[in-house]
Amino acid sequence: MTSKEWCADRLSKLLNEELRISTLNEIKDHLQSIPSHEVKPTVNCLDLPLVFDCLNNTNTEQIDLACDVLSLCLENLNIGESASRYGVSLERALSHPYPAVKLMVLKELERNVRNDDVLVDFCKRMSLLESIIRCVGCEDLAVASKSSHILNILGCSDIGINQLTSCNSIKVFHEVQSMDEIKRLRVFEVFINISKESRISFQCLNAAG
Repeated sequence: MTSKEWCADRLSKLLNEELRISTLNEIKDHLQSIPSHEVKPTVNCLDLPLVFDCLNNTNTEQIDLACDVLSLCLENLNIGESASRYGVSLERALSHPYPAVKLMVLKELERNVRNDDVLVDFCKRMSLLESIIRCVGCEDLAVASKSSHILNILGCSDIGINQLTSCNSIKVFHEVQSMDEIKRLRVFEVFINISKESRISFQCLNAAG
């Protein structure tokens, strides 16, 4: 069986809810056992939206397995590829009630925004940026910290700070601040950290009030 045939067979099994956990385990074990040079071609044959669909469940075992498989797949894509190919799925996953899902996505986004070219494209995705800002208000500290770190990276670039101080972004920051005192302090911390890194960003934040 070729890699393409193997992937097609496993993806068809994912459509059967009763087979999802066993199939996700199969995919995870397979990706971890094959030689490293075979991982990327295999990942490119997998239709990841079907794996993302496995997150839409209340079974935490299935959600955790889907996160593991997605992490293995996404980290083997070229920088910028995950957002361009799976931007909608990533954005949807950022509003998932399970913190591990948000964290999986944020780790992948962090890997990407360190690249200047990707960062420019990333900043044009306003709804994705707003989802990251909302994660600052997450009850889970790991999620809040990771999203804050991504915003710090964005805020130190010209295009990033312009987007973070846009009317849409400021509105979402205000939403997060209004949750409670802890969330309000988290937002202030994001702005303070950005201000310390870049004088231009400080001036933009100051001008935006």
